[in-house]
Amino acid sequence: MATGQIRTILVPTDFSEGAATAFEWARTLALAFRAEIVLLHVIDLSYAWTPISGLGAIPTPASAEIVERVTADVQRAFDTMTAGAPEVTRRLLRKGHPREVILEVTQEIGADVIVMGTHGRRGFSHLFIGSVAEHVVRQAPIPVWTSRARAKRAEEPAGAIQG
Repeated sequence: MATGQIRTILVPTDFSEGAATAFEWARTLALAFRAEIVLLHVIDLSYAWTPISGLGAIPTPASAEIVERVTADVQRAFDTMTAGAPEVTRRLLRKGHPREVILEVTQEIGADVIVMGTHGRRGFSHLFIGSVAEHVVRQAPIPVWTSRARAKRAEEPAGAIQG
């Protein structure tokens, strides 16, 4: 990518609020640069958690039925997300660890920029869960734009007059 040229925008999504905000930013960039958007959702179904007695669960290989159901759910979510978004030219569903797959797909499609949401975890949550976005920012060979979910507005008081 020559500086200032954006032709392909990779938007990894987990369908969260942060990812929805990132998708809005990606659409703005795509319109400004006449670029295409490639959506990516990564599923890691190598194991499913199977409940055992009490509060415990054990990892077991995900069944074909689970993989099929998750795949159908993702396709429906893609349909909803891309309705009225002609700048989305490809919708990719990949299996694996999101951190690695995002970087692999970046190279595969020749992306010029990655636009992705972040959950903004801190403290113990960040320590134990980690951050896919942080890993991508540190390892990606191209610019990465991250955004958090928009702050929720305070609810209107009961009985407020709507105008």
